[in-house]
Amino acid sequence: MNYVCTNAIPLTLQEIKAETEKDSTLQSLIKAIKTDHWTDSEILDYKRLKDELLVYSGVVLRGNRIVVASKLRERAVELAHDITVS
Repeated sequence: MNYVCTNAIPLTLQEIKAETEKDSTLQSLIKAIKTDHWTDSEILDYKRLKDELLVYSGVVLRGNRIVVASKLRERAVELAHDITVS
């Protein structure tokens, strides 16, 4: 897989994995998903979604959607808007 969404949002899987590894909130979230311990205040907002979340290949997914690290969110939204407007 070279791109998260073929011809949609040009963020590589490697980029998403790298930013996920650096993002403290996503690291806490991954730990909570794997251990089912949801006590970290940083991820309490995600607790209501816990049945929808999973970790696959170092990336957090909510169903078939990627939970993007905060550093990449603005870029992902801008790219999604560019595609919608085009």
